[in-house]
Parts: sequence; structure tokens; C-alpha cells
Amino acid sequence: MERFARLTLKYKKQIISTIVLLNLVALYIVLTRFAISGDVLSFFRTGFKESEEFKTISNKYRGLDVILIGIEKTDITSEENLKRVYKLLDDLHRIKGIAYINSFVPTRILKGISFLNVDYKNVDKFYPDVITFMKRSNNSLYKKGLGLLTVQLRNGVDSNKVIERIMKVTKKYSFDFHYSGSKVMDYYVNKYLLLIIFLIIPVVIFLILFIFKLSLKNTKAVILSIAPAGYAALWTFAYIFISGASMNLLTIVTPLFVIVMGSADALHFVSHYIENRRKFIEKDKAIVESMKMVGIPMLMTTVTTMAGFLSLEVSSVLAVRQMGYFAAVGIAFAGLISWTFIPSVLGLTDLYVKEDKRTQRLNLTTFFLKAYKRPKAVLLVFLLLLFFYRSVKYALKGIIPILFTLTVFFGFLRLSRFNLNVVIANIASIAIG
Repeated sequence: MERFARLTLKYKKQIISTIVLLNLVALYIVLTRFAISGDVLSFFRTGFKESEEFKTISNKYRGLDVILIGIEKTDITSEENLKRVYKLLDDLHRIKGIAYINSFVPTRILKGISFLNVDYKNVDKFYPDVITFMKRSNNSLYKKGLGLLTVQLRNGVDSNKVIERIMKVTKKYSFDFHYSGSKVMDYYVNKYLLLIIFLIIPVVIFLILFIFKLSLKNTKAVILSIAPAGYAALWTFAYIFISGASMNLLTIVTPLFVIVMGSADALHFVSHYIENRRKFIEKDKAIVESMKMVGIPMLMTTVTTMAGFLSLEVSSVLAVRQMGYFAAVGIAFAGLISWTFIPSVLGLTDLYVKEDKRTQRLNLTTFFLKAYKRPKAVLLVFLLLLFFYRSVKYALKGIIPILFTLTVFFGFLRLSRFNLNVVIANIASIAIG
């Protein structure tokens, strides 16, 4: 590891330039090839009979391009409500991308020896004939105030845009609407994937930065610790798109794995460098000593984590195999960048953090001690998070129970008159090994 560290320092400028160039290339790939997929068929195992039949039927009969719109309204067969239904049909037919609509109300009725077209303009004139036609049909849902519209999409249209237009149109009406169909499911899955990308991933990064700041107490050290994992996540995104895959419900979390697990190696190296920098006058000596101390553990951590994810390759489910493979590749990227980028940056710049004897070594302990002394502030934060829970419930779904547990834990300790300093110090010492 000493030879590797010195070799890294020798070519530090070339290493940094290469990584910056690869970051730009990866960013370009992500921006130009970004694709998400809400296709749930990838979650079936390979050769699953029902899924293969579903694909065959869909390809032959365009079964995947159907959107079901359920309408619920008391006395839906009244003249006024039927007129609104026909007006809704007229508005839906105006949406580009819709081939035809199969409705629970007739658009043509037989009158004598000829067929008459029925729409919202003349439904009041043919209202008795429409009711007679509906009573003769086998569909009796209208008696319960229910109606069903089957919307067939045209080939090659963007179903997400069509669904958004449909929902925009239906908002104008006083009916209760329910949407179903595989395309609707894909639409909501895509929205959830975007939520993960633009909300949950930034929240995770913010939490990591917050924890690292508590631990290192130096902004430059924090940024240097998280940078390799961030670069690796970007490379992982680019690699996914280069391989022809797209983001689904499982592969979307691979960058989270990379950021969380990949940042640990960088944090260990930077923290050991800060300690060694206080011992040695030369920063190169501190870099070499840090690599000698944590180089092998960083390598073993990367290899074992990759092995754990690669074990998912035995799964018969395509999405699970993809997640395991891409996560392993991302962890490898994070390890490679941590071993090369951090020593190179430290070789060009200096990172000297003076030891503050007034602060405790276990900064998380200090944080929880301060929280314990301010139970009203903890309760206020909990109530505020609970207030915003409905708007960001997906992002906070795992945070709210943790905060609630901590709040109860603090209250229990205070009521039980335990020595909180000893308890937290023991827990922290066990956690960090």
C-alpha cells in the first residue's frame, strides 16, 4: 500500500484530470440517455409462464395500451349526469393519442330502421331511448351509480402525457374518478421513481453530510469524504444507461447503496489522514501512513460488499439481478475513486484540522446529549415533521418512526433517571467497534 500511495502522489495531477473528465462524460451520458421504466414485468422471473403469455397477448392485441376510467356518481343515469358523461366523452376524444373509447353509455342507438348518433348536444332529446338501451344491456353497474370507460391508446404515443391530459380533463367534472390499467400503473411508478431521484436521494446526501459534519467538524473534509461516493453514483447512472438498461424500482436504489456504502471508505481515510497530519510535518508522509493503515481494510470492505451484491445474480428475477450487478459495479467505482482521488487531492492541497480539546471525540454523543437537555425542542421538531408528513410521506416514511422512537427513548431515560452520558457513550463505543 505504501508503493501504491507514492505512485498515486506521483501522478496526482493526471489522476484528478482523468476523474474530472470521466465525470463530465458520465454527466453527458446521464443527461442524454436518461430513462426510467415502470414496467412491472421485469419483476417476474425468467420464463414465468403467465408473464410470457401476458407479453404475447399485449403484443398481438395491444393490451398494454388500455386505460380504464371508473366513474362514480349517485344517480348517474339522470339526464343532467348523462349529459355530463357525454360531454366528458367529447373532451376525451379531443386528446391526441386516444384511438377510441368504449363507454358504458351508447354513442349510437337504433331508432326504427336507422342508427342515430348521441352526444351531449342531443342527449336530452334521446334520453328515454338511451335509458332503454342501457336497461337492455348486460351491464348493470349504472344501477349502483358506477360507470366504466375503456380508453384505447394509439401506437407509439407517450402514455404518460396522455394520462396527464386525461386527469386534467376529468378534474373539470364533479364525478369521482378511478384510474386503472397497466399504463396507469407505469405512470404512478414513474412518478415514484422521479420522487426517489429528486427528493429521497438529495435527502440521503444531506443526512450523510450532516453526520459527516458532526464527525469531522471541517467542511473541506466533509466534501472530500462524500465526493468519491457522489462521483461513483454518477458513473453508476451512466453505466446503467450505456448498458441499455433503464431505471426501475430496484435499479433506482443502486446509487443510494453506492453513496451510503461508498462514502464509508472515504470517511475512514480522511479521518485517519487528519489524525496523521497532526503527527507528521510533511503531508505526503501523512497520506502514505494513512494508506498503510486503512488501505487493506478499504480494499477488503469493497471486495466483500461487491461479493454480497453479486450473490444476487443467482436470482431468476431480472430486476434483482440488475440491481445486484449495478450496485457491485458502483461500489467498485467508489473504492477506485477513494483510493486514487482522495490521496491525489490531499497531495495538491492541505487539510490540517486543529484538535479542539473542548469538544468531545464522539460528536454524535454530544448531539444526543444536547437533544436530551431540550425535550421541548425535540417534541417541536417531531410535531413539525408530523405536520408535513402527508406532503412528503414517502421521503419521511422511515424517518418519523425513528424520531418517535428517539423521543420515547429520551423520555424513558429521564423518567428512569439513568445516567445518559454513560449509556450513550457505551452505545457509541460499541457501534464504532
